[in-house]
Amino acid sequence: MALQSNLIWTVRQLAVLLEQYGKARMEALDLSHTQGIVLQYLLGHRNRKVYGVELHEMLRLSKSSVSATLKALRQKGYLRTKENPKDDRKKQILLTEKAKDAEQILQ
Repeated sequence: MALQSNLIWTVRQLAVLLEQYGKARMEALDLSHTQGIVLQYLLGHRNRKVYGVELHEMLRLSKSSVSATLKALRQKGYLRTKENPKDDRKKQILLTEKAKDAEQILQ
């Protein structure tokens, strides 16, 4: 039981340290935690078309959170959107050079 207790404590400490490390990286790019996660997801899937609904499903974010996060990332110059000619409601998410440059800091 003591080993399990120590393991749980160690994992918790590691999680806190990783969160602090990630937060510092995000702050350097003027990103919130959620914005950083979304940007990392988009960078990891840059070779295919990504839409907001995918972010909602894969990252388990509310639709309103996805919308607000994408709006903030657009305003900060990390992405732009492209209309879908087949569906006015869907907008493809495209990364800017600023987002690609930020990838080194996010890793």
